[in-house]
Amino acid sequence: TARNCGPTQPSCRSYKIHRTLTCCPPSSALLHIAASFNHLCFLVMLRTVLFWLHLVAGVVAGAIILLLSVTGVLLTYEKQLAHWADLRQLPAISAPVSQRIPADSLLALATIANGGKTPSAITLRADAAEPALVAFGREGNLFLHPGTGAVLGAGSLAAHTFFRDVEDWHRWMAGTGENRARLKSVTGAANLLFLVLVLTGMVLWLPRTLSWIKVRAVLWFRGGLSGKARDFNWHNVLGIWSALPLIAIVASGSVIGRTMNAVSMSACLASMSARNGCSAACGPFDKSATQRERVSASRSSA
Repeated sequence: TARNCGPTQPSCRSYKIHRTLTCCPPSSALLHIAASFNHLCFLVMLRTVLFWLHLVAGVVAGAIILLLSVTGVLLTYEKQLAHWADLRQLPAISAPVSQRIPADSLLALATIANGGKTPSAITLRADAAEPALVAFGREGNLFLHPGTGAVLGAGSLAAHTFFRDVEDWHRWMAGTGENRARLKSVTGAANLLFLVLVLTGMVLWLPRTLSWIKVRAVLWFRGGLSGKARDFNWHNVLGIWSALPLIAIVASGSVIGRTMNAVSMSACLASMSARNGCSAACGPFDKSATQRERVSASRSSA
């Protein structure tokens, strides 16, 4: 619409761009419109690229991400569930324990009871009525009376076998031999795609026009919706509230995986120099093997 812009600008047109009125000569207004149009095109193109990255990452890695999530939740409560299952298989310690046997003596008794095999760890609980746990890596456990050193049993073999299988699925999709390294790379790539999924989702969550009404619509659940609108609202709400914890979990998981591989390589090289060989051929990280190396090293230093 034509209007008078002031004494220095006798006549021009007002152009509405992004809810602001710009009064300037026609040629400058066209340049402003072109710059704004280019900016909008860039934002639309960036949002489109992020959307397709988000979609492809979810489709490609979705099944593996679901596997890692389910097995990860189970492994979170492994100690509590395995301990509960072990106690159900052992005789209760009824008599009070006045004095406990030292940990070194318990390790020696467990070694003798298990045919001379080297333990990988020992667990002593604050409650004197609970038995001492001596672990032998993937070869099993032994529970000893904390006061007498008597062998009480091996605990729940089924529970430990279950969680060992869960860990294998979580780390290398239950692969064996040389396939472990390849499948571990697959799970690592899926984990990184999960990170891409979360980061792109946070950007796509932002409304095109930032206002409290727009943000509130995707920040909390809305009633009265059905079908795609309800699914879209749930996806946005659940996604944004879980984004930061997921970033911490996924990023730390990637770091832990690489650290465990580095520890495994160091333990393997140490064992090769000591025994001129390595049973795992410096493959993916074996927690029990590394624990055995630590126990052996601590005993030799002592």
